[in-house]
Amino acid sequence: MFYKSSLLLALLATTIFAPTANAAKDKAKAGVTFSGNYLAGRHAQTLHDTGSAALFLGAAAKMVPDNADLLRRAYVLALSEGDIGKGIKFLNRIEKMGADAPLSDVVHATELIKSGKFDAVGKYFKTDDKKDKKLTGINAYVGPILHAWAKVGEGKFSDAIKILEKNKGNSGSVAFFELHMGLINDMGGNVQAAEKNYNAVITEAGISLRLTQHFGGLLERSGKTTEALSIYKKYDALDEGTIITAVTSKRIAAKIKPKPDINSAARGAAEAMFGLASSLSNQGASESALVLAQLALYLRNDFPPAIIVVGGVLEIYQRNNDANALYKKIPKSSIMYNQAKLKTATNMEKIKKPDEAIKILKAMAKENKSDARILIELGDILRRNEKFKDAANAYSKALDRIKKIESRHWGIFYSRGISFERDGNWAKAEADFLTALKMEPDQPFVLNYLGYSWIEKKLNLEKAVAMIKKAVELRPRDGYIVDSLGWGLYQLADYKNATKRLERAVLLRPGDSIINNHLGDALWRVGRQREARFQWERALGLEPNPKDEIELKQKLKSGLPDAVK
Repeated sequence: MFYKSSLLLALLATTIFAPTANAAKDKAKAGVTFSGNYLAGRHAQTLHDTGSAALFLGAAAKMVPDNADLLRRAYVLALSEGDIGKGIKFLNRIEKMGADAPLSDVVHATELIKSGKFDAVGKYFKTDDKKDKKLTGINAYVGPILHAWAKVGEGKFSDAIKILEKNKGNSGSVAFFELHMGLINDMGGNVQAAEKNYNAVITEAGISLRLTQHFGGLLERSGKTTEALSIYKKYDALDEGTIITAVTSKRIAAKIKPKPDINSAARGAAEAMFGLASSLSNQGASESALVLAQLALYLRNDFPPAIIVVGGVLEIYQRNNDANALYKKIPKSSIMYNQAKLKTATNMEKIKKPDEAIKILKAMAKENKSDARILIELGDILRRNEKFKDAANAYSKALDRIKKIESRHWGIFYSRGISFERDGNWAKAEADFLTALKMEPDQPFVLNYLGYSWIEKKLNLEKAVAMIKKAVELRPRDGYIVDSLGWGLYQLADYKNATKRLERAVLLRPGDSIINNHLGDALWRVGRQREARFQWERALGLEPNPKDEIELKQKLKSGLPDAVK
């Protein structure tokens, strides 16, 4: 069976929430009873409406001021919604009771850095003598960095570097510490040391957008424009947008040197919060990522990278409108403007407004002549909305924008192949599938789609079955691919093995009409007519397409004709 879903990585986050629609906190009002507010707050949590949850549980916490567990919930929710001031009030109440709260040291340090009380930050993270607590968990990562930036706030740059040098081996992330050493050295005018730090980050962890911006800016300010362009092109080679090179080339040509993005202790601390939040988000720890990204925005409210992280978590929570409202805050001058617009378009499709998504992307593609990502996203949305000819055209234009086609681009050919096939242009579809397989020979989705297509067209049957067997080996729990193998064996008249495979496919995907239909056919051929009719009845109740519905009704009436020998 065709595997038509997007290829998504599953998020493995552990969270107290479940998915929901967009938040409606502007419509929520606190109740007058503790039980009402508590139950409403917990219900809002299960709906992932953190704004309403914060409102209701905050109101409940006022009514029962000595309940530490309730205060912790209200504290975390306030931080999650970006209401850091309210979160700090809850934290102070928790600590007055002698209780603990998550991220308390980080939150206190953030507030002190924001208010300029730099000399008080060290008490939360000092590791200068044996009496001091050992930093663990998130504190081990971000604690010394916040302490270092507090020292920068005091004007003690060398002390800041010493703190990071001392602790970088304890965190498990040398690159994270080297980056902030580079930022501090850059801000302090120690250019040579900063270059060394940034190169160490590349060696340890590779290149990223933020590193590219920081390192390239330093090189430009040092007059090393050739080296700066090399860094920009190195990053752009990882991404089809060529965003940085396009922007910086004009700046370099105009002989305009960029100002350092990190020019204060607060901005440095915000960068640390963002960096950790981004890492946690990538690992699926969305709740912690959201809190840290909101702390970054508390320190620096116009910080596009942190906005992107917060918006991404809101998307996971299916608060797509809320995410889009945030993305509007990113100015057109930001390197991340296009990324925010792409995310906005994707969210418009998710809230059942595909035409608006398509309109956004078409306008972006017209304005950004070299960015292939926009056209790829446009093609994906058009394909998902069954506008296959337009989708194929969008993918073709995307490929035209890519200067060097590499194996990593197999997905574009695969997606265009699907669009051609669904539009009835098999010759072009087959060519794209074969190209994708040449680029990525063990790609199970391509093996499955091409193999199933050949089976449906009675072409290359033995080769098709062999390809799908390989796909099943690679993804043994994918019901669609297992179904393809079973259906291929059916076409080869190997009904016994086909039945075995199709029974497995139905176990994996019990709610799919086509798979149940296929199993019914196989059961009929092995003489299990009563079971076959049961499967056809089941398939009929699972919303088959009109053509299959007619065929199912005919089979239920008359069974299958004798197999052709």
